[in-house]
Amino acid sequence: DARNYGWELNEKVDFNWKKLLHKKTEEITRLNGIYKRMLGNAGVKLFEGEGKIVDPNEVEVTQLDGTKLCYSAKHILIATGGRAQRPPIPGQELGITSDEALSLEELPKRAVVLGG
Repeated sequence: DARNYGWELNEKVDFNWKKLLHKKTEEITRLNGIYKRMLGNAGVKLFEGEGKIVDPNEVEVTQLDGTKLCYSAKHILIATGGRAQRPPIPGQELGITSDEALSLEELPKRAVVLGG
């Protein structure tokens, strides 16, 4: 699989950063499509945007186009997702998260990875 993600494995090992970034984006898009299809097949109605719980059975959704809608249901699931965080240590403002690292246009000459 390494070749599909930018690595060339001959006598000399070589790496293509742009190809890795492209494949990363393709994989995220593919996985998001799978999750959306699974939810749709299970009868889940999906609303993309920013949600705000109004009361125990009502949520207000600001859709991607800015339109606000309110929905009521017996059960409401808000999938918040997650974001990488910098650790609260001196110098943390000098670091970047994995999201930022995997969006750099050029591969850094040097890097330190903290965490895993």
